[in-house]
Amino acid sequence: MTDIQFVLERIVDAAALSSWPRFEHADMDTMTGLLEEFGRFCEEVLVPLNQVGDTVGATYDPATGAVRTAPGWSEAYRKYAEAGWGSVPFPQEHGGGAFPWLLAWPCRRS
Repeated sequence: MTDIQFVLERIVDAAALSSWPRFEHADMDTMTGLLEEFGRFCEEVLVPLNQVGDTVGATYDPATGAVRTAPGWSEAYRKYAEAGWGSVPFPQEHGGGAFPWLLAWPCRRS
């Protein structure tokens, strides 16, 4: 988190974005809190699945074309979607958080 926060504060100057009318809700404390919460989501939901993902992996059935993820990953994706992590940068009228796109990057690369 400290690396991302350093980039947001010192390199990108993300705080300046909150001076724009469309991002007035996105002050540094709010953006930092959002990323910290996403970090908790990763720790609690995604990290425990790493071993099964590495050892079992996804499977493909050429007869049916079906792809199955490792156990637990479908449920994790459902939680990711329900929590709205994939919609962080989209307009609120479309179910998003209306945050700057630079916050979407960490929420999609975990």
